[in-house]
Amino acid sequence: MDERTSRHSPEKEYRQINKIHFLIHPGFDADPNTLLRKAKTELNMPLKDEFISAQQSLLKYKSVAESMNQDEIMIAFLHPEKSDIKTDIKDNQPYLEVIKSLKAILGNRLITLGGDFKIAT
Repeated sequence: MDERTSRHSPEKEYRQINKIHFLIHPGFDADPNTLLRKAKTELNMPLKDEFISAQQSLLKYKSVAESMNQDEIMIAFLHPEKSDIKTDIKDNQPYLEVIKSLKAILGNRLITLGGDFKIAT
């Protein structure tokens, strides 16, 4: 078998993955639009407390990423669809700052998917 038909390309490095971390809708509760919808349905909800709690949860993801081994990856399922993420970037949504930090820490060991399951970054 020659290099062109070989299963492993010399340009790619393959690694064994021993652990996968899943983030399901990170930052969903830190999204102001989500909080406003909740406030309309739950009349006495303390928005500020909920927002602070959501922000603290986002920061926990960063500490998890910093403690991950090289044989671990993280998959983040974002709540907006891929096309809406551009709007979130313009609106400086807090969850995206954490996603950027995770990407800086993990590099290609972070896979992000939009709500429509399209690769987002």
